Amino acid sequence: MSTRKSKTIKLKQSNRIVTESLEEVSKSFFEDVYKQADRTLAKILKDQDVADKTATDEQCLNVIAFLGGRGRGKTSAMCSFHVYLNKLHESNNWSEIDQKEKIRFLTFPYIDAAMLAESEYIIDVILAQMWDKFEEQVQKDCHAHEADYERLTRAVEQQFIKVRTAYMTIKQWEKKQEQEEMEIPVPSALHELAVSVNLRKELQQLIDDYLKIFRYGMKNDICNYMVFAIDDVDMSAQKAHFILEQIRRFLNMRQVIILITADIDRLQLACESRYREVYVEEDDRNKFINEYLEKVLPYNMRIYMPEIKERHDPIQVETQEELGLLCSDEKNMILESVAEKCGIYFDGLRRKRHFLQNQSMRSMVNYFEQMTRMKDDYITWLKIDLRERITERITNLDQKNFMKRLLSKDYEDVNNCVLTYLIRNNRVYMLSDESCARDKSIGQVLCMCQLFEDYDADNTEFVDAVIMLYSIIMKSADDELRQRVIGGSLWGAREYGLISADAGDSSDILAFDNAAKLELSLDNYSITMLRQNDPRDIFKDLIAKNRTAIMAWLHTMLFVGIDTREEIDCRIKEEQQKIPDFVRLASIVEENKNIKTVQQQGFTLRDDSGEKKNWKIAVCPRVTAQKHYLTNAFLNNNQIYKQIEKMLNVVLKKLAEWIQGKSERHIHITGMEIQSQRDGLLKSFRQGLIIGQKTERMSDKDSKIELQEENAYKFTDSLEILYSISRVLSNRVIPNEFDPKEAYKMLVSSYSIIRDELKKRDEEYHEVLREKNWPEFEKMFMQSPQAQILLNPKLLSAVVRADFEDKMGNLLLEYRGKITTLQKTNQSSSDSM
Repeated sequence: MSTRKSKTIKLKQSNRIVTESLEEVSKSFFEDVYKQADRTLAKILKDQDVADKTATDEQCLNVIAFLGGRGRGKTSAMCSFHVYLNKLHESNNWSEIDQKEKIRFLTFPYIDAAMLAESEYIIDVILAQMWDKFEEQVQKDCHAHEADYERLTRAVEQQFIKVRTAYMTIKQWEKKQEQEEMEIPVPSALHELAVSVNLRKELQQLIDDYLKIFRYGMKNDICNYMVFAIDDVDMSAQKAHFILEQIRRFLNMRQVIILITADIDRLQLACESRYREVYVEEDDRNKFINEYLEKVLPYNMRIYMPEIKERHDPIQVETQEELGLLCSDEKNMILESVAEKCGIYFDGLRRKRHFLQNQSMRSMVNYFEQMTRMKDDYITWLKIDLRERITERITNLDQKNFMKRLLSKDYEDVNNCVLTYLIRNNRVYMLSDESCARDKSIGQVLCMCQLFEDYDADNTEFVDAVIMLYSIIMKSADDELRQRVIGGSLWGAREYGLISADAGDSSDILAFDNAAKLELSLDNYSITMLRQNDPRDIFKDLIAKNRTAIMAWLHTMLFVGIDTREEIDCRIKEEQQKIPDFVRLASIVEENKNIKTVQQQGFTLRDDSGEKKNWKIAVCPRVTAQKHYLTNAFLNNNQIYKQIEKMLNVVLKKLAEWIQGKSERHIHITGMEIQSQRDGLLKSFRQGLIIGQKTERMSDKDSKIELQEENAYKFTDSLEILYSISRVLSNRVIPNEFDPKEAYKMLVSSYSIIRDELKKRDEEYHEVLREKNWPEFEKMFMQSPQAQILLNPKLLSAVVRADFEDKMGNLLLEYRGKITTLQKTNQSSSDSM
């Protein structure tokens, strides 16, 4: 196991430099940074120790550069290492520096290069710092009255004057160079150039004498080094290149260590601006800049800060107790907090690094600090986070601008805007049927987003932003608006073409009146009986004898979507079937009890109104229905029950009308009698589902959650989880079958995949769900009647299940109306070849 996984980032203060103790460096998130800095420093000290002390013009590579983008913690790391150098000579068991007990570092306050005045340069600040520390040391040093010390002090003062004079000459010379109209006499120019060269010698002499003051009275084998820390070199705009030049020309000295922080990309831009006119060709310019930066900041002296956005392992975080979070790593802390405060479950399994995670140390600190201060209105906070952080990550400018415009749109217009944009910007036309373009459901948006992301991985940031926007909409919109945004489907084309590619992407069920017909039998009824018997008795008998078929039909209707605002109509197809000979013979034998008599009578069928027949009655509902085979398992069941109740009521009325149409008796089947039969059927139907759910709950001894049927399905708020499951479903190979049984198996397979995927999310949110007694995803899904029917074999009786599977299979193969028998035969022949 990687030791990095055990590191904990302590989020203490936002927008401030945090200096941490390095006595136990193994506990620091930046352990590798500090150890690399220590090894680099050891190399510098070793190189300076073997250098020629008499060579006053020799340059020393003494710059340790902490490099990284904004907010990566490089300033805090540099300052922590800077402070640590003061204690290096004490007990330290991790440093690789030889004879560290004999080394003393004289550190100066760090310099913020971005704060330099217009006419101020690094050398100005360094000389000022050296003078202030020098005066302070002289005033408090107990050796101040000794003759040797006084002579050394005066020598240092005189050397300061020489360095300052030489430096001012350099500044004047460089200022004259900028004034192109000024012509400098050659003797004067040569003299000033000589002074420039001599400045290094004067500065090196000052450093040698200066360090003697601070080493005065110590053992002779003690070695002193001056350490200067320069922060944000790249933030000094046009001065960035000049600061690098000053470091290269005047600070590469013996007994000096330079620590700097910078963004290497910004340094390259600063150098490019400086040399644009010198090197016109871009390739030549880039080559020179890279060589120049390699000379000033050699690769072996660079320390790159760890990129949090590149971390795919858990990032352990220690934050304020006010949050009350159970998780300890950044990713799960964010997901837990958003789930608890906003009720939105983002999918931590979609990819190793979630898009809500931060890309820099500073962003992480500020994120959790803001989270701590938020007491309410978390949805507003998420909106701001979406606009200011998530959307800004989109690299495609057109996508970013579209997303910003989308944030100002009314919620009811969002579906149309997103779908239009995705279709227009994907070169591969993603819809095989124009009807899908008319379907403005949230499922179609997610389906299109998946295709958009699969088409180009660079589109992922845009898809992340869309998912977050819809998550916010689902939580902030009222019920009516939520329903309009959700539209017809949570799965889009993935659901419409669930069984076969031949089904197309149409959301409507083709020939629904045939695919969803209710087939009933009325056996042993002659026309005379239909005419003369009480219609009410026939109606009750018809319902009683076909209860199994009706129950199977009602369960099938759970999987389709019907607009209850639309007027439902039915048509009845009847078929008269003569009773087979062997059935009539058995009936005669039973009545006469005399086989010989039966044989003497003979057995002939007579087609008259008194002959009993078997009636096949097909009630075909004529209404627009959609393929909500998966969606309905994630919606409020009460709405689905209402549509079933309305359809059943129409079906029973139509049956009553058919019976009365056959009767010659003026006895009316009343609405109360129809309602009584309807209520009895619905009660049995609902009761069976409830008992199945209770049985499932009671069999789970570990479950302490009593789910409410009306409120159990909150998946419309978990858009990313639905999005991820849709990707898994879409990766399956869908067989091109005409067999209803195969179609039914495919539907069961889809539900099994959904259940397994939700179980994985339960494991991801395990601590939160269990400790806070929140419903688990798999249990919520298995409470849906659709999942119960398909995945709980004990819910339906064997007879009802056989009928249900046949009806469901035929419904799933509703596209068969577009395929002729000849085509099926040709398909079967080609498959067998």
